[in-house]
Amino acid sequence: MPLRNKLFAAVFGIASVAAAHAEGLRPIEGKSIDLGGMSGIAYYTVERDGFHVVATLSQGEAGMPIRVVSVLAPGQRVVLSTPQQADAIEISRKGDSVFVRKANAVAGLTDFGPGRSKLFGNSADAYLKVHYRGGSLADVREGSGGIWERLQYDWSDSNRVVLKTTDSNVWGGASGHVYTFTRQPNGTTDIDVVVIRDGKNLTGRLLGLVLGTIGKRVLEKAFGNSVKAIESRNDKAARLGAGNSSLAA
Repeated sequence: MPLRNKLFAAVFGIASVAAAHAEGLRPIEGKSIDLGGMSGIAYYTVERDGFHVVATLSQGEAGMPIRVVSVLAPGQRVVLSTPQQADAIEISRKGDSVFVRKANAVAGLTDFGPGRSKLFGNSADAYLKVHYRGGSLADVREGSGGIWERLQYDWSDSNRVVLKTTDSNVWGGASGHVYTFTRQPNGTTDIDVVVIRDGKNLTGRLLGLVLGTIGKRVLEKAFGNSVKAIESRNDKAARLGAGNSSLAA
């Protein structure tokens, strides 16, 4: 029978920083922001009562624009999000600078580039091979320590990433992973991980037994380390351009 273990549900703030450049920004020049179905620009002006952050968003060119204005004191932030998307944009003030972060729990899981092993210890670069990637689907072989599996990734649901094992030297049947994301009002994301291990041979059955008992804590710790590695790699915030006018566009 397949071994089904709900490993853990814990809160992790995964920060995947949007690309931007602090240098060269002129007054009132905005930063592009993208919330999936909605996109727009954001900028701020310096006023006596604080920094006025202005974000204008719309759903496509024909959508009605939505304008959000927030006043930030040092150490404060505002989080922009939509119900349909797991992602969120965080705009925060640190001293006299304003930064933009894109909180994205999916980006780290679906980054199959060089150095993936630094994020996920059980995905050694020597085993990594991307057979296909397009849209929200990917066919990837991963593994380490003599154990490998070919996984079909599906993140078409913005709140879930499903990994289905299609081939492996130890796993078969219903083996795979399901990552479910629940965005919280404070900008963090709950990640509920379900791992299914169905051994196809003696080695697989023994490994499944270990993972379902004493190995659970090891897996929990490993995923926690992966989250920290993703945050560390992407912890480069984008500085938002400043203006000195109280007139908002």
